[in-house]
Amino acid sequence: MTHGRARRVLVVAWWYPGPDNAVRGVFVRDQARAVARDTDVTVLAFEPARDLGRAPFAISDGEEDGLRTVRIRHAPLPGLAAAAAYLPGAAAAALRLVGTGPRPDVVHAHVYMAGLIASPLARAWRAPLVLSEHYSGFQLGTLGTAGRAAARAAMAAADTICPPSESLRRALEPLAPRGRFRVVPNPVDTDRFRPPVAREPGERLLFVGNLEEVKGVATLLEAAAILRTRRPGITLDLIGGGDRRREFEALADGLGLGGAARFRGPLERGEVAEAMRAADVLLAPSRTETFGLAVAEALASGLPVVAARAGALSELVGPADGALVPAGDPGALADAAGRMLDGAAGRDPAAMARAARDRFSPGAVADAWSAVYDEATARSRRGT
Repeated sequence: MTHGRARRVLVVAWWYPGPDNAVRGVFVRDQARAVARDTDVTVLAFEPARDLGRAPFAISDGEEDGLRTVRIRHAPLPGLAAAAAYLPGAAAAALRLVGTGPRPDVVHAHVYMAGLIASPLARAWRAPLVLSEHYSGFQLGTLGTAGRAAARAAMAAADTICPPSESLRRALEPLAPRGRFRVVPNPVDTDRFRPPVAREPGERLLFVGNLEEVKGVATLLEAAAILRTRRPGITLDLIGGGDRRREFEALADGLGLGGAARFRGPLERGEVAEAMRAADVLLAPSRTETFGLAVAEALASGLPVVAARAGALSELVGPADGALVPAGDPGALADAAGRMLDGAAGRDPAAMARAARDRFSPGAVADAWSAVYDEATARSRRGT
């Protein structure tokens, strides 16, 4: 901590929830709110917008979720051209911040594109740069040559690189062989995500995530269809949005799931928590995950999980929490879900929730960030 006052942290967010997309980068906001427990946090957030006319960007400044949030609304340009186009907006916002208060002690960027913008700001303020990375393209190998070069530059400028999982750390290390890595998980609102007073055993399956290929939605629906031939009473609730919803609804109908598969769209966090307390098993068949927030929320809710052995999911789900199965295998997913339903009476939801709180509560994550900031600040003062 700093001497006699709260540490000041500027969070520079490439992804951040906004009026047009309430779930975009929600975990970044969760991180910022956890840090704000004992830190003076200001958020500098980028938001694509199509209503700017000829203006390249527009800046707003206000309080959101208890955090001062400076938004740069910009034209939705793709890729690295976007970063170059947004730098003037970032500079203008930074000047605004400098003019209304003392400089930050730490600059904390989320996603390498934000790191490119945050790097000159951190240098100007002589503050250490902490870079959190969340992009699954590193694990999937879908980042192009220009993107990899940009990521290398951002990570080379960072004092500390902080992925939310060991899986993502391993994917990043080849691009930053000399980088300092610290794994810090995403936080879970463990007051909201908690076990029910009592969970009556049933056959209620749940999926929470975007309806896209990387989340394994087709595998999920095929597994549900297999399981329904053995257990006609099962239901599957799918919470999440995406451009492919109609395609997956048609697949569910084609598999004979009918009304057993209920596409509920994106829901508020409180509604997701209620759905987890009402479910019997969460299914997470993703091809990869940089963290797996829905899985962590399920564990905090005492809800067993059947997940693909992919990305960070292998780090989250242990034998006491559920089961891991090969990615893309609907038969294995169905078999494991059936075993979870049969073994409901032998699990301890309260113990699962306690373990999740120890790992993912906002307080636990805030403690982890405090340690990262202390180390980065000490190195910055030493000039190392």
